[in-house]
Order: sequence, then C-alpha cells, then structure tokens
Amino acid sequence: MKASFAFIVACVLLVTPAAGADVARVVIEGPEVEVGSGGQYDGGRNPGCQARYQEVCVKPQHGGKLVAGTGKARIKIQNGRTGTQKSKTDTPDEFCLVFWANTGACEIPAFVRGTVVATEEYQKAQ
Repeated sequence: MKASFAFIVACVLLVTPAAGADVARVVIEGPEVEVGSGGQYDGGRNPGCQARYQEVCVKPQHGGKLVAGTGKARIKIQNGRTGTQKSKTDTPDEFCLVFWANTGACEIPAFVRGTVVATEEYQKAQ
C-alpha cells in the first residue's frame, strides 16, 4: 500500500531595519488651502454661486514612505456646508483628499480652511 503525502510550506519574510538602524516617524502636512462657495468666493454673484473643490496632497519629506492608514484632514476652520472626500491617491508616496464647499444661499458664504497630514516613516542617517 502506497501512501502519498503533500507538504505545504509557507514562508513569511519579515523585513526589519538593519541592526542599530534608527527608524523615525514624523507627522508631516501638506499646504494649507481655503475653499469657499458663495459671497466673496463667487464674486458676490447671486444667483450664480457654485460648489468648489480642491485636492490637497502630502508627500514624504525625509526620503521615507507614508504609513498606511495615517492620512487625514486637519481642519483649521470651517463654516457652512463643507467637508472633505477621498481622493484616488493614497499610496506610500502620496496621500490626497479633496476639500469642498457648497452653499445653498449665494449671499451666505461657506468655506473650509485646512490641510492634509500623514505619518512618514524613514531611516535616520547614522
């Protein structure tokens, strides 16, 4: 009687910094923007104001990579119907969000001012 055996071998490769290497994590931020709709943002037109959108991105600044899941908006001030929405760019080399503002009453401006932030991980020079 012959027996057949199948062996499955799983390998896990863990990449760790070289011994003695220091890894740093720092929160970095993109440029600050202000996005508005209505009032002065639309030249005082009534009717005629419209929704506005602006993509804001952050990239590594120390030669490292952005840590997955750390990208987010940092809102400094907002008024009215405003917010952020996901962008198509969310990689270790760049994270982006879209800031938006939209008013239902052209004479009353809606605006948001802020930026995006993410954590960068990089190896410190020795």
